[in-house]
Amino acid sequence: MKSNCYNVAFLIMDEAVSTTFPNDTEAFRKRFPLLDIRDSTLFVHDEKYITSAGGTKSFEAARHLCKILYD
Repeated sequence: MKSNCYNVAFLIMDEAVSTTFPNDTEAFRKRFPLLDIRDSTLFVHDEKYITSAGGTKSFEAARHLCKILYD
């Protein structure tokens, strides 16, 4: 799953490794305490979930997904 919508995607990702926009990291840790949120990471691919740090950094996650699908 690749999603840029944090309200829905993170509700189904209990205990997954993830990342988010750098300014939102602490708020995410409070809102989703079961997630393993990584700091200073462009994107994280944890089994079936791909999360990114948002903004233009989302292109790195999208490129990674394309490599998985088409390589």
